Amino acid sequence: MGPPGPPGAHGYPGYKGEPGPPGLPGPRGFMGLSGAPGVSGKQGPVGVKGEKGDVGFVGAPGIKGESGLPGPQGKKGSIGLKGSKGIKGSNGIRGPKGHLVVAPKVHVFPKSQVVPVNKSATFHCWVDGHMSRKRPGVSLEML
Repeated sequence: MGPPGPPGAHGYPGYKGEPGPPGLPGPRGFMGLSGAPGVSGKQGPVGVKGEKGDVGFVGAPGIKGESGLPGPQGKKGSIGLKGSKGIKGSNGIRGPKGHLVVAPKVHVFPKSQVVPVNKSATFHCWVDGHMSRKRPGVSLEML
C-alpha cells in the first residue's frame, strides 16, 4: 500500500467533508417474482335451473333377445269350397276294335317291403292301359 494522501480539511487523512443535501430519487426497480397463490374463496350460491333441452337422436336398435316357447296350436279351419270342374282331357290313340293300343302298365306300391316269416303284408296295385272296346272274357286282371 502507498503513502497516505494529503491531509483533509479537518486535518486527518480520508476526511471528505460535511454531508450535502439528499439527492434526487433514483429510477424504479424491476418487478419482482409472483408470490404463491392464495387460498380459494367461498363457493357462491346455486344458480337458477335452466330450460329443458331438445330431444336427442334415436339410438341404434338393441340386440334381439332369446325367443320364447311356441304357443299352443290353433283351431282347425273350416273346409273350403269345392273347386270348379277341370278341362276335359284329350282323346287317346284309337286302335283296331278289341285290341290294346298301349301295353298296360302295372303299378305296385310299395316297390319292396321286408316281411317277417308267417306275417301278412299289404301291397297296392293298379293298371294303366286303354282298350278301344271291351272284349267278352278279357279283363285287365288277366294281363
